[in-house]
Amino acid sequence: MRSAKCQTRASGQVDGVVWLEEHSRALAVTTAARQRILADVPAMAELLLGYEASGWYGVVAPKGTPTEIAEKLNKETSPNPDL
Repeated sequence: MRSAKCQTRASGQVDGVVWLEEHSRALAVTTAARQRILADVPAMAELLLGYEASGWYGVVAPKGTPTEIAEKLNKETSPNPDL
């Protein structure tokens, strides 16, 4: 999503701040409070009371990946592989 025509973007803080400085202007951060790295940018909760967004990370593999490979990925990347 590296385009001046991007309407939304989600990324890590450092990468996101660099991209913003080069291409756009931040309107708000999705955390419950302002972030030090973007101190002049309001938190969405300031604009929309009660707003908070949580992150989600996943590991995916192509359809048809052998079960033993999927189980190994789960074991190596999950804090609780039994879930």
